[in-house]
Amino acid sequence: AVGICAAAIGPATADIYPQTNDVVGAGSDTIQYTLDFMMDGTISGLPGYNSNQPKNRVFNFDATADADGRGVYPASSTTLLAATSVMRAGTKPVPRPNGSSAGIRALYQAPYIGASGAPNVQFARGSRIPTCVENTAAQTAGYGGLHVYKFAADDLAMGTSPTTNAPAGLTPVQVLGIFTGAYTTWDQIPGNGGGSTATIIPLLPQSGSGTRSSFDADMKAANGGVTPTYSNPNILVTQESDWGQYDPAAVTGANNRIGPFSSGRIGLNDSGYFGSDAANKVVLRLGTPPGGGNAYDNARTMVVVVRESDVNSAAVWQPGSTRNWVKTLFSGATSVLATPAYAGNIQAAGQTPVYQDLGVGVPGQSCTN
Repeated sequence: AVGICAAAIGPATADIYPQTNDVVGAGSDTIQYTLDFMMDGTISGLPGYNSNQPKNRVFNFDATADADGRGVYPASSTTLLAATSVMRAGTKPVPRPNGSSAGIRALYQAPYIGASGAPNVQFARGSRIPTCVENTAAQTAGYGGLHVYKFAADDLAMGTSPTTNAPAGLTPVQVLGIFTGAYTTWDQIPGNGGGSTATIIPLLPQSGSGTRSSFDADMKAANGGVTPTYSNPNILVTQESDWGQYDPAAVTGANNRIGPFSSGRIGLNDSGYFGSDAANKVVLRLGTPPGGGNAYDNARTMVVVVRESDVNSAAVWQPGSTRNWVKTLFSGATSVLATPAYAGNIQAAGQTPVYQDLGVGVPGQSCTN
């Protein structure tokens, strides 16, 4: 009898797929854990939205296939693996949106729109606001544009290993010189003539990430408004805020690696969330640069982006409620994103809570079709 019962049980799967009425998000690496904690709770016991076991849940797909936030690379390759996921039950695996740009595109672009036109990704995590091109694309697709909700702040600065050969800080112009190849060893940096003669290994975030977009804009500003060419022959393109790239036990030349890194991620690394492996692997260079001046430091806005058509939807999301899913999760003072009840979840991910409905379109810009 036991054998008959066992034979009748269907095969199991390790993955749980979002169902029709579940809400799915993807995008930025920088805030993937922030949304994880807000929706599913923290290891310290702070509950998340899903902790109350609502009928319809929130699925927040991380940017990488590695739960520690590290990039995944095929054997003997330095090219990031484009991991795939099933974003909705009954659909095929698609590339997991990795970065702000990929998350935003998933709101209006194939292959993330179901065969019936129903979206398989409903919100995008962003470490930058959308562009006019992205907002116009969402309008053209019939979604009324993109609506932006600011909910946290995070600094972007230059990260290194704690035992680095880099100086205490670097100005934006000095950082620019490293990535353009003007300085390939530490002692070539102006004011740092007595520094190490070791070769610098600049780490550049993957294209399409919000961190890369912010860094590119900062380097353009440091270059007098002209887009620079990153010509340093030792540049490596890596997953943004990947602490494994600074780990001397995992990579060679860790003491000479440097790249833009999220301050919030460092706080999370050092909190013990990833175990002892990540703690104290990366520090920010915020000291006085050689020759004086201010160290590179960009205070960034963390956002959630949704389709404007979803903001105005009349469809009630949870049984017994009167609100749609956007108003439940992101829109208004009582939403999950805004309420002080979840401020501790945001802080647990290393970021500072600050909520503002930035509206539809691109805040501070006038987009014309």
